[in-house]
Amino acid sequence: MSDLTHGIRPLGRLEFVTDAFLDLLRREARASAGDGRVGAPGKALKTLAVSRKLRDAVSGAFGVELVPSREALYQYDEPGAHVEEHLDGGEWDVVVHLLVEGPTSVVVARDPAVTRVELRTGDAVALRGRTTPHAWEPVGERRTLLAIGFADSLG
Repeated sequence: MSDLTHGIRPLGRLEFVTDAFLDLLRREARASAGDGRVGAPGKALKTLAVSRKLRDAVSGAFGVELVPSREALYQYDEPGAHVEEHLDGGEWDVVVHLLVEGPTSVVVARDPAVTRVELRTGDAVALRGRTTPHAWEPVGERRTLLAIGFADSLG
């Protein structure tokens, strides 16, 4: 039985996120960075956020039909930053994170057992962030992630 009430699902390197597309996301994220922790999406991220291929991958990982929220952003963590365990706010039922740039990163979730997912550049993970406690381990270099929201099609 599928379960959208909690959980983390490693997606790995999605075949449609090619090296060329990842480079486009990287350049877009750098241009959007400014001085903050969050950057606005550009054309490449907006395209990925509504991609049928991404929707199918995330829906398949959870075993339920999800719909894109049409919302996405870039997130930046400075060297040594530690994103402590938390629950996400907001309205996304599921969030997809993809490591755009930076060192290998680990997200740790209680699902309810502790699950560690290691991401290398280009890898993605989907999680039910509002109900699954999760944290990002600190890294020694700047890290750039993207976040894309999805909603449960059943409402």
